[in-house]
Amino acid sequence: MTTNKIKHKLRLAVILFCSLGAGLLAAASQAKYGPGMTHDSAAYMYAAQSLLNGDGFEYFGYPSPFIQWPPLLSLLLAIGKMAGIG
Repeated sequence: MTTNKIKHKLRLAVILFCSLGAGLLAAASQAKYGPGMTHDSAAYMYAAQSLLNGDGFEYFGYPSPFIQWPPLLSLLLAIGKMAGIG
């Protein structure tokens, strides 16, 4: 093999290794909640769980109701959880 071919293959291997490392780092940093988890998503999930616990649509454990967002998604999440999904 010529020196140029070896350098080219080495360069490709380094790029592939760095890309793989960046992808694994991105996947590991989002492993707990998944990509796109926002405050709104957490609020919907908490309201669904509080509904299942019998506390009604509660906002993060406060005595105030969950009124900042429409309740349909929280209701659907609670139904899905009762059905064993998620």
